[in-house]
Amino acid sequence: MNGLLLTLSAALLCGLYAALHPWPALPWLVGAVALAIVTGQHRSATLLATAILGLLLGQACLEGFRHRQIQWLAEPEFQVLAGTIADLPHCTQDSCGFSLKAQTPDSAAVKVHWRQAPELRAGDFCVLTVTLKPIWSLLNPAGFDAETYAFNRQWVANANVINGGCRPGLGWWSRWQGFRDQLSFRLREALHGPSASLIPALVTGDRRGLSTHDWALLGDTGTAHLMAISGLHVSLVAGLGALPGLLLFAFLGPRSPPRVVLCAGFGALAAASYAGLAGWSVSTQRACLMLLAPLGAVLFRRPWKPWSGLLLALTVILLLSPESATGRGLWMSFFAVAVLLMSASSRLKTDGSTLLLRNPWVALIPVQWALLIGLLPLQIALGLPTTLAFVLINLIAVPWVSLLILPMALLGTAGILIDFSWPLQFAGWNINALWALLHWIDERFPASPVHFPVPIWIIAALSVCLLAPRQLPGWSGIMPGVIALAISLGSNRSSPARLHVFDVGQGTATLITEGDQSLLIDAGPGHESGWNAGAAVIIPSLNALGIDRLNQVIISHADADHAGGLAGLVASELEIDSLIGVSEDQRWPQCRGGQSWQWSTLTFRTWHPGPWLPYLGNDSSCVVSVFNQQHQVVLPGDIGRLIENRLLHQQIHQQKPTSLLLLGHHGSDTSTSYQWLSALQPALSVATVGHQNRFDMPSFRVRQRLARQAVPLLSSAECGYLVFHWTDHSLELKQASRSQTSQPWHSPGLCPEPFFLPRVSQLSN
Repeated sequence: MNGLLLTLSAALLCGLYAALHPWPALPWLVGAVALAIVTGQHRSATLLATAILGLLLGQACLEGFRHRQIQWLAEPEFQVLAGTIADLPHCTQDSCGFSLKAQTPDSAAVKVHWRQAPELRAGDFCVLTVTLKPIWSLLNPAGFDAETYAFNRQWVANANVINGGCRPGLGWWSRWQGFRDQLSFRLREALHGPSASLIPALVTGDRRGLSTHDWALLGDTGTAHLMAISGLHVSLVAGLGALPGLLLFAFLGPRSPPRVVLCAGFGALAAASYAGLAGWSVSTQRACLMLLAPLGAVLFRRPWKPWSGLLLALTVILLLSPESATGRGLWMSFFAVAVLLMSASSRLKTDGSTLLLRNPWVALIPVQWALLIGLLPLQIALGLPTTLAFVLINLIAVPWVSLLILPMALLGTAGILIDFSWPLQFAGWNINALWALLHWIDERFPASPVHFPVPIWIIAALSVCLLAPRQLPGWSGIMPGVIALAISLGSNRSSPARLHVFDVGQGTATLITEGDQSLLIDAGPGHESGWNAGAAVIIPSLNALGIDRLNQVIISHADADHAGGLAGLVASELEIDSLIGVSEDQRWPQCRGGQSWQWSTLTFRTWHPGPWLPYLGNDSSCVVSVFNQQHQVVLPGDIGRLIENRLLHQQIHQQKPTSLLLLGHHGSDTSTSYQWLSALQPALSVATVGHQNRFDMPSFRVRQRLARQAVPLLSSAECGYLVFHWTDHSLELKQASRSQTSQPWHSPGLCPEPFFLPRVSQLSN
């Protein structure tokens, strides 16, 4: 049974992956057949049929999403939507955001932003006049991807509300969502401190109260899984739900059904109810399905094994929602359970439908070690932090939450209706104490992403060897071979000089690397809402690139679109050796024209500002050129035409031919004059701007000047993250993330097609 489920789920996943990525499906289907042969399942016809089903499901999911997206965005600028609030609305003092399951004009899910919204509740029916915009994300080596997130939730557009109104929904689903929202509100009102956010997350899956800092703490301490409704929590609720079955068996006596059947039935009902109360997320679906599998086996007197439940849950989820295969939540959830099953196979005893753990308290330590080792490859791939302290933290936090806090929280939630609140207050006191402990541990044992100079599959192979040595034939020879291969691959790595232009929206952040040296020019924008490019884009991207130290940071000037992300850099664990910049209050050591330094093949030189110049805002920007023996890159900050002309008179620009020019002031008409372009004669220009920015940058006049000078233009808004490699003869464009993405739900934008990209390097010869 396990082999059949494994091959079916693998074939389904191969079909989905082939459909959701622009690669030929045939190699994946052949791989699925090979997997069937290796596992002893020779039913190739069934396997191929399942793979084709996955291919069709994935293709239908993607095509349906694209069709709805095009259909909605082709509508007039203003339109009226009628639908139901499909999740718990996240509201601040100024606005609300929520998912609307629209019924008219067409059925689709839309992400709604509503300024000055009235009081809203999940399940409300709304009629809204809105403007629609496409969902657009910043595409970088790492960081939040709004388009993938939208595809995972099947949102076809962003809707900004002009006016409208809502009323309570009438259907059972709407009433249930409204009950969740009301219950969560009552929990928040009854509690104080961190528990006012954490208890609703545990009971109802309401994570609206958790701030970015809260999630950072949970991630840095390895306890984020406790805020997901995990299998342990669902199993605990099922165990509590089985108690009425015992009472009913005792009351009915000989006339009752078998005790195990009553307990399984009540336990399944309790687990399903808790999963529905928690919002039915992917981790909740997996936990509930894995639990319902053995409970169903008990009810129908069928044999059952743990791996069967995991594979059955994976297959059902992929069949019901193929788009969930694109979310990290699915894989974190299933990987964690697979690691537990793999590592605990020698400590599990299966007898029919009963699963017993030998010495559960003693087994808790190796279980946490197994999770640390088994999830390490996935954490590295996702850029998540890890530390050995995770084992100790979870040894304390897991039993504290699962065996004390959650039961008392559930009891207290039921007691709210009859003013029986002391269990809820007791749970709140305990989770506040746990939260204070996590803060204390995080300060003394900070976690950070782990980098290994080897491919991720080698780390995964080592993890498998460590977790399941007895199950691998010839393990004693595999382990040294994998380690030797890792060492050889790590020692042969070399890093040429590269220029990275991050996609940070309406702002600038440029990274230059060579070998183990790195320099960041500007840190991207920061907003009053708390979002800043340093924490959201640059730090995750540096982690993905394997950079944990910056030799130097240059802030061209103190405007928020260039310096706003610096707060995120400073607040992180990133090491910064040197920082210079330009600001009116001289908060940093000042960048002055005439400074220079050299790396292995690259030379850096500052052109501006002079020591005599007062602070002039944009015109005081630190202008930097980077060049090798043949070509230079010019990064002018936000200087205007007056400073451009002054620099031209000083003839600093004539040192090297210009391969690349970042447009001054993001392509504003106040910069990039004809004289500037004529003197520099750049082979390529790049504008660092936000998508559909309100300033309409780069401006039409700047585009005209570039066209007359035959200078190609790339925009970070349309091309995403850009990577250039320095060579002896040119600066070659190697990557434009939006035009080269492997995920078809990303919009290609208006970036030049990939066939154009290699020609850019020829322009500088």
